[in-house]
Amino acid sequence: MGRRQRKDNDKPKVIDYTLSQGHIGRNPGPTAAEKVVQRTGYASVIPGNWSVSTAHAGHIHSPTYPGAYVRYRLPVACRNRFLSTIRNHRAGSQAYYGVTVQTNIVHTSSKPPRETVNAHGLVDLNVNGEDLTLETQRQFAQTLDMIDAPDLVHVRFSFVGPLPSFFQRSILRLLVNAGDTLTHLSLSMTFRSEKLLRDYLYSPKAVNLVSLEIESAHNVQDCILEALMCPQSHCLRNLRRLCLRIKDLEVDLLFSALWQRHHWSGVTGLNRVEVVEEVDPEIRQDALAMGITFGEPDIFRHV
Repeated sequence: MGRRQRKDNDKPKVIDYTLSQGHIGRNPGPTAAEKVVQRTGYASVIPGNWSVSTAHAGHIHSPTYPGAYVRYRLPVACRNRFLSTIRNHRAGSQAYYGVTVQTNIVHTSSKPPRETVNAHGLVDLNVNGEDLTLETQRQFAQTLDMIDAPDLVHVRFSFVGPLPSFFQRSILRLLVNAGDTLTHLSLSMTFRSEKLLRDYLYSPKAVNLVSLEIESAHNVQDCILEALMCPQSHCLRNLRRLCLRIKDLEVDLLFSALWQRHHWSGVTGLNRVEVVEEVDPEIRQDALAMGITFGEPDIFRHV
C-alpha cells in the first residue's frame, strides 16, 4: 500500500446526506389524509381523563353554568365510547357534566341506540372531527338525534372537511331541542345548506344566545346579517359577543346591519364583535358610539 493511499485511509469519512437536485420532491411525505389517520391513531391510545370545572371561568363572555361540573375529555371517540361516557355518569352521579371529543370521531360496528339517551345534566358539549367518512357521519348524526340534552349551556362543534346536509341537520336539531339554557354556541364547519343555519338563527331558541361564533369556508354572511337585523325576527337580541370567521366577509355590510339593528330595531347590548378582516378606523369609531368594540378572534380560546 502506497504512502498516499495510507494517508487517505486515515482521514475521517464524511457522509453528505444532502439531496441532489434530481431527488428533491420525490418523497413528499404523508398526504393530508394520511396525517389525519396518524393523528387519530396516536390520539386513540391516549386514555381519557376528567376534571372539575368551575361554574364560571371569569371572562366577561364566558358561559355561566348552573354549578361546578365534571368535564370528561375523550381524545378520540366512537359512538359507543361517547354514549357510555354519558350513561356511566348518569348512573353514578347526578352532578352536572361536560363531554369533549378532542381529536376525532371514528366508526364503530355497534348498532345505534333503540331509545332516547338521557343526557340530562349535560351542560357542556365540545366535539372536534376531521375528514369524517360518510359512514362515520351517519353514525354520529344518528347519535345526536337520540340525545335528550335539555340543560346545555355551551356547545361547540368543529369539523374539518365536507359535511353532508343530514349531518348539519342533526347538529341543528340538537340545538333546537336544547333548553332555554343554551347561551354559548360555536360552529366551525362547511355549511352546505345555508337554509339550515338560517332556520336555526331565526328559531325561538336562538334568542337566548349570548355568544355566537361561526367559522366557515362557505359564505354564509347574508343569513347571519339578516338574522341580526330582520324586523320580523328577534334579531338575536340577547347577543353580547359575535365572532365571525367566514369566507368573503364584508365588514362594511356587517357594520350596516349592526347599525340598523341598533337604531331601527332598538336592539342594544352587543358589545364585542370579532373578525379577521381589517376594520376601517371610521367604522371602529362609529361602532364605539353604539357600545360595540371590534377586535380579532382569540385563537387560543378553545385550546
